[in-house]
Amino acid sequence: MPHRSSQITLKSRSLARLIPALMLLALCLAPQEGSARLLPGRPAEQTRQASAADQVTTVERAELLTAYATWPGHADFRVPGVYHTRRLTVDARTGEPLGLQLAIAEPRMVYSHTAGGEHAPRIALTFDDGPNATYTPQMLDVFAKYNARATFMVLGGLVGKHKQILACAEAEGHEIGIHSWWHASYTGMSSGGVQSDIARCRTALEGAIDGPVRWVRPPYGSVNDRVRAAINDAGYHVAMWSIDPRDWQNPGSSVVADRILTMAKDGAVVVLHDGGGNRSGTVAAMRTVIPALQKRGYQIVTLSELTGLSELPPSEQGMRLSIGDKQFEVEVGHDDVKVTVDGRLLELDEPPVMINGQFLVQARPVLTALGSPPRWDAGNLAVSFDGVRGEFVVKLNSLDVTLNGEPLLVQLPSIYYHGTAMLPVSLMAKACGATVVWNAAERTLELASMVHAGIPHTSRHDPLMTLRSFDGLPICWWPRELTRSLTLDPKLTGDESAASI
Repeated sequence: MPHRSSQITLKSRSLARLIPALMLLALCLAPQEGSARLLPGRPAEQTRQASAADQVTTVERAELLTAYATWPGHADFRVPGVYHTRRLTVDARTGEPLGLQLAIAEPRMVYSHTAGGEHAPRIALTFDDGPNATYTPQMLDVFAKYNARATFMVLGGLVGKHKQILACAEAEGHEIGIHSWWHASYTGMSSGGVQSDIARCRTALEGAIDGPVRWVRPPYGSVNDRVRAAINDAGYHVAMWSIDPRDWQNPGSSVVADRILTMAKDGAVVVLHDGGGNRSGTVAAMRTVIPALQKRGYQIVTLSELTGLSELPPSEQGMRLSIGDKQFEVEVGHDDVKVTVDGRLLELDEPPVMINGQFLVQARPVLTALGSPPRWDAGNLAVSFDGVRGEFVVKLNSLDVTLNGEPLLVQLPSIYYHGTAMLPVSLMAKACGATVVWNAAERTLELASMVHAGIPHTSRHDPLMTLRSFDGLPICWWPRELTRSLTLDPKLTGDESAASI
């Protein structure tokens, strides 16, 4: 069956409602007069002259918001491990909000979906009131001859006697649904009674089939809002139809076949019967209908295949992270990339990813191996660790990094991805005074600590790294000899300067 690959766009119910209000709040908020932050149009000297008593003590709160994707034919799909981030800065004394930072994570999804786009016309042939010891096996033989698939809506009261028939049907690619326990009208039952009947049928099917049961067809097609809600709340879909050739009236196989072929169209669902009476005419009609439909180009599929419910959930292929007006593509597919520290292979819970041609790797094992085990701040969604010049604090899904409380200029974000803190490998190496080399032949990122790299040990007071200001923007500079040792292959690093973290 042909498939197509496509992109699924971001959809977050909660975030869609929050973003406009939050953006407006962010634009309106401004630091208090005593704030230590530099603002456009405010002289830096004026800020520095503010007395200590006027300084605003701030608290930052970070929050993760779930990301959703649109999956055609299904409800919104929650993308595991991909999160939007909202950071709110408030005055610790008054609780007044001072600033807002949003990072929008758009999951990049790829899926194969047969229910949409261009495809061969499809039709679903469904059979009620079975299984039947005589007619169901005959029906299976006809479908096997033409390599077609059907959906059998079974009565729970008959399952126990014919488990082998159902197991054979499932093994041949057919789908099994529920048609009540003994054909009592659901509209005459309470919601609890409907769900109890369905549960009894599902229990009977255990041990007969292994696959999922997704569909319930109400007897006689009698359904109302209450019955529909009861079926949906039980976790099933209501299976109705669009073509009824009335085979249960035994009008003759040619009449049944003609009615189906006359009304056939792409996406149609045909209701037929393999039990509840003499169904030899229906079996004979299938010997005409199936090859005739296939000659017209139809694919004869199960109900779940027709609606796309049998498709696997879409697979995530990284994400796009938007921070302010900057966008960063998180590229995955580097599962074969290994990371070593001083020749020792590290075990990573999450494989490396790439942003702008540079690797991000799991922070905990790398920093621990470099002798700087990280500390996790869940409330601020941040990682801190002691580097060669002091304490680094790295906020995830952000471009915010500080050294001993002073901001550093960074060009790549650190991210919170699949529940893991992922930091640029170059940042961790520089901060810990290590070297990193990309071994293309071995597909390995090889880090070496200061001793193994031949770099003399320096105390935190030695000028291994200094903070300088360029037009008011703090920049972290490194000695020339260390910068050379930390540079990756230009094909991996791109044109980014190795002088800034």
